[in-house]
Amino acid sequence: MDKKKFFILICYIVVFSFYFSGSIVKAESLFFDTFEYFDSPLNHGWRTSDPLYPTYGYNVGIGWTETVIDFAEGSRVLNVYSNPSVFNQLEPYTIYNFNLIDQETSELVDKRILSFKINARFAVEYFAMFQFCVEVETMEGERKTLVYRAVEGPEPKEKGDTIDVCLGRQYQDGTWHTVVRDMDEDIATAISGDGLKEVRGIIIKGNNYRLDDICFRDDLDFMMNHPPNLWRIGPQYATIFTPFELLLAARDDDGDFLDFIVTIGNYGAGGTNTNNLAYRLPEDPNDEDSDPDSDSALMYFIPQTIEDLIVTVRVTDGRLSDVETFPLSIVSFPVIGMNNPPLIEELYAAVGKVGEEFIFDVEAHDPDYGDIITFSATINGLPAYQFGPYSYNIINPITGRISFTPLFEGEYVIAVTARDSRGMYAHGNVYVTVTNPGTWLNHNPILGKHIQNPQVARAGADFTIPVEFIDPDGDKLNYSCNIGSITERLDGEEGAVFSFYTHYPGQYLVQITAYDDRGGLVEQIFLLDVQPWWIY
Repeated sequence: MDKKKFFILICYIVVFSFYFSGSIVKAESLFFDTFEYFDSPLNHGWRTSDPLYPTYGYNVGIGWTETVIDFAEGSRVLNVYSNPSVFNQLEPYTIYNFNLIDQETSELVDKRILSFKINARFAVEYFAMFQFCVEVETMEGERKTLVYRAVEGPEPKEKGDTIDVCLGRQYQDGTWHTVVRDMDEDIATAISGDGLKEVRGIIIKGNNYRLDDICFRDDLDFMMNHPPNLWRIGPQYATIFTPFELLLAARDDDGDFLDFIVTIGNYGAGGTNTNNLAYRLPEDPNDEDSDPDSDSALMYFIPQTIEDLIVTVRVTDGRLSDVETFPLSIVSFPVIGMNNPPLIEELYAAVGKVGEEFIFDVEAHDPDYGDIITFSATINGLPAYQFGPYSYNIINPITGRISFTPLFEGEYVIAVTARDSRGMYAHGNVYVTVTNPGTWLNHNPILGKHIQNPQVARAGADFTIPVEFIDPDGDKLNYSCNIGSITERLDGEEGAVFSFYTHYPGQYLVQITAYDDRGGLVEQIFLLDVQPWWIY
């Protein structure tokens, strides 16, 4: 094969991998339409109820659908716009698709979870309001239309041949949102004892909105993944020409198998990128041939010069990651036997209530084998929580559990100290917002655990991560974001889920805002490093 043909073949493989790497899905997910094409949606099964030309000679009452690049969403999306007209009685512009065949089964779609991404502006007029309608057949053999509207309202309710489902007005704020609904549950709520048999068609109504990634799924697992957490790593020292070994450990709430990547430099840290310095450890320490341990790895490095390095450790479950950097100083004297300070795991903000016991567990570990850690704490500078005759010790010195019953509203700073048996110590702060339920005072939402920087994703793959927002007053929270899409968490926890699907490598600064109905708000900002598909 000559060089020219070989080059063309390689280009074809790269382009093919680029466009289709994100569309290979398991049988439990059916991406009905991702709108990743450059011609009219009318060539891909979509139809419209309105003419594509002026009505009665006037340039009103017409609409168009097209796919456009939306950099906030990170891909091509469907753009729908229509000029309102009195000739069509101000009816919403309508597009529909009844070609809903599951390519896996060659039958109508019977998956119960519906998800799609929507970017819609605030609208009160019927002709402009976004509505996502799904024609279904129930288990009882009835034909119904699920009508999802971006307005506040009660639970799903049957109205003749339709089932009206109110999503909430937060989906009309002009930023991207992911809507996720269990259609089977919506039908059962509106029609007691009934459920979904199959999906027959999609009808979308409204004006001036963008749409992306219509998908049918079997379950909600795609929204439930949690990021792994590295045990914190403090400053390290190594002797020149002497092997340096460091045990790395992480945990994953989902029990996923974790990969460790260790480099000198990388992700913005100074230094020259190196090969991966992480070595897998056997699950059974007495059997080197046993499967690798999922939650730990060994960093192995032989320094050659006296210098200060920045080491980057990244642990990933294949979708989400945690990144930690730490300084490594290469010295000319032996460092064996040096006492390292204990390390406190990330402390996050929390909410307490007047008259209710507040409990918070502090976790810490010591890099030195055999050292015993004890805990102490102060609250707003005092060694105990005390008002009048009431006095509470703040923390258990052995277990690290913070426990007390607040008597007044306010912002409390609990300063925690972890000390090892050889005198080294580490500090951390827990910020507690205490509220009194039933009072008129509004408190800003708070951000629980911060998302670790940076997060790493692959171009052409979906990145989804939970964000822990809490409202101290128990108010409903709405969410918006500058790129990607946002929706409520579906795992019973408070907060939101951020999602970003992009074909374009680069570094993106993600800004997510949570706000309540009374004007309180809080932001989470983190860096998302989207790497090219061929080096991830």
